Amino acid sequence: MNTVNTVKKFAAEFMGTMVMMFIGTATAISVNTMLSANGVGVPMGFSVAATALAFGIGVTAMYYCFWHISGAHLNPAVSFGLMLSGKLDPLSFAVYVVAQLGGGIAGAGLVAAVIGTRETLFSSGYDTMSTFGLTMWQAVIVDAVLSFALVMVYLNVSGKDDMTKPAGIIYGLTFAAVYLVEIPFTGGSSNPAKSVGAAIWQTNGDPLSQLWVFVAAPLLGAAIAAVVNMLLSYEPKQKEEKKEQEENKEIPEAQEDSEIREEEDGSADI
Repeated sequence: MNTVNTVKKFAAEFMGTMVMMFIGTATAISVNTMLSANGVGVPMGFSVAATALAFGIGVTAMYYCFWHISGAHLNPAVSFGLMLSGKLDPLSFAVYVVAQLGGGIAGAGLVAAVIGTRETLFSSGYDTMSTFGLTMWQAVIVDAVLSFALVMVYLNVSGKDDMTKPAGIIYGLTFAAVYLVEIPFTGGSSNPAKSVGAAIWQTNGDPLSQLWVFVAAPLLGAAIAAVVNMLLSYEPKQKEEKKEQEENKEIPEAQEDSEIREEEDGSADI
């Protein structure tokens, strides 16, 4: 592994995840605080939409900044899916995850420093920490399904020649769509870096006791996405046709070589 490239990738994933986390978390808190301070009731739909859009825009911006360096995963679940797909080696995966978790913690820490409180930092949760009071297993299902969708999108748009320009927009919009659905249920996860960063700093509730769910569920969704994507991408017929073409190509070449040798033998007899 090239040390310089590894450092660059680490820095890209750290900074990208940190900025994404800062933008999304700061928006979630500031929208509610600003409207409440002016005596305006905050419609839940507006708060959810603003937060989801902020995270989506943050992801899109950081993708275009750092894709050429690290791929701009910005999410351990995405990196896990890529590793299982054979597109990322285990050592690089470890480097990415450390960078992403560090970025998530730094981003949430910066928000806490700016607003001057750690009471609420948009952490993920279920039961009393969920608007709908989801059980643990319901939270696992929601997070795994949405993580599956997010990772599937990344696997099929990032790095593809015909998707180079729109890939970041598609990835960001998918993240926003996932959060539009997930925020009311669990506070938004599908990204262990986001969940870890918020849980580390937040003092309201007990997000650390529920954190394992929002680390395990996204990884489960990513694993399923990797397997499904490999199965859907498998094309045995094309492989057989390619093999037949190669064999057919070798036969004329062998015949041509035989004819040349016969001609040479005939010339030698004369």
